[in-house]
Amino acid sequence: EACASAAWIHMDYAGHKAIPQLRQAGITTPISLDAGNHVPDLNLSEITLYAPTKAALLRTMHTDEVEDAIRLALAAGPRIVAVTMGEQGSLAGVREESGEVRLFSAPSFPVPRMGSTLGAGDVFHGAFCYSVLNGMELEEALKFSNAMAALNCTRLGARGGIATAEEARRLIEQDEVNILILSDRGVTREEAAIPSLLAVSSLHHYLIREGLRMRVSLVLETGEAREIHHFALLIGYGVS
Repeated sequence: EACASAAWIHMDYAGHKAIPQLRQAGITTPISLDAGNHVPDLNLSEITLYAPTKAALLRTMHTDEVEDAIRLALAAGPRIVAVTMGEQGSLAGVREESGEVRLFSAPSFPVPRMGSTLGAGDVFHGAFCYSVLNGMELEEALKFSNAMAALNCTRLGARGGIATAEEARRLIEQDEVNILILSDRGVTREEAAIPSLLAVSSLHHYLIREGLRMRVSLVLETGEAREIHHFALLIGYGVS
């Protein structure tokens, strides 16, 4: 009765064998499958949301391209496939009623104080199910789930850092800054400007070390650049 009246049934790779029994009992509740590990001979036809790791998806679909693997998985039955990719973030695909497949991606969030990655995938999947049930668009759902997983990594233990929805939203808002502007407009006799090449390259390499470079664009406002060679050097040193 609990399964029949539920809005959603969430299973892990060990529990998927119960799916045929549920369907034989006439229970049509949508099912999501957390496939963190490869499941041999997995039947996706009765699964609504398939949520594997990238490694498990590629192995199951017998391909090396994650987008191709998502399309193959969607063709096998699920309406949504959401893939966790660690530091690369997450990728999801949805099969529309017309048969069209749309893909969405979201980058991971930096974890300034790493506690443990244990349980990050489980937290992602729980947050993603919450997002889908609450009608979030897939791109928003991926961001929210990535934020929840990142916050869980700040503490020790599989459930040590499970955050609230509000904490995840604050992290997303903080991450919305994607343009950094450097300027020497405020130069005075007392405050000389840092040479633009030095300033740009220092910030460029700092962002690389912190794993943030692909998240932001660098814009430079300067009176130094006057020739084509100057602009070429600035671009080479990291200016977007």
